[in-house]
This record gives sequence, structure tokens and C-alpha cells, in this order.
Amino acid sequence: MRETVSKIDIRCWLGHTALVDRLYKQLGQLLRTARLDADLTQDEVAERVGLKRTSITNIERGRQHIALHQLFLLASAVGKGPEDLLPDTQAANEELLPAEAETLRAATDDEEDVAFATAILTKRQPLTEVSDK
Repeated sequence: MRETVSKIDIRCWLGHTALVDRLYKQLGQLLRTARLDADLTQDEVAERVGLKRTSITNIERGRQHIALHQLFLLASAVGKGPEDLLPDTQAANEELLPAEAETLRAATDDEEDVAFATAILTKRQPLTEVSDK
């Protein structure tokens, strides 16, 4: 028996990859802006966080993903809080939802329903329990 992957699964995976790439590019842009505002070079930031200048370049371009502890180190190095380097949460959540979710969003004013649908569509555990009926 030959197993196949549905078009829906492929679309979700590709969408997730594109979202992750956009998030890291946005983080990199925010880091670059904060670095320039602090009047620091990439070399100076790299020295402060224990990375190479090329890593800072790649992070700023969104090509190098970072660990959580590095977010805190980078933020501190440029005089910001880690939350200042994170992309806009609302915009990221909107991008995470497939286009089909917009139909659902338009059909209800209930934010709890939208949050539940978002959790299902993004394959996260919903915050509310669903009973078996």
C-alpha cells in the first residue's frame, strides 16, 4: 500500500515554513533597527553576545534562526527588551491562519470561537475541551 500526503498537509507545511521565514526576517529587521538606533556595529553586537559578525549579518537578514537565550542576549546587547525584537503578534497570527479561516472569522463575532478555530487550524491544542457527543 502506497502512502500519500494530502494537498492540505502540504499546503499547511509550506505555509508554516513561509511564516517561520517571515518571522525571522521581521526579527532580523527589528534587531538591525535597534542596533543602528544604539549606534552599534555588527562586530560590537557580536562581541557582546559571543557570536561572529557573520552570524549577526545572517540573523539580521533572517537566514539564521536563533535560540531563545540568544534573543535575550541580542536584546540586551542593543539596549532593548526581548519583546522589542519580536514581530507583531497579531499580524503573525493572521498570517498563520489559512485563507479558509477568514470565512469563519467573518461568520462569527465570538472571539472564543475564532480562538478555537485558530487552534484547530494551526494544529495546536485548543484551550477548551470538546465533548464526545
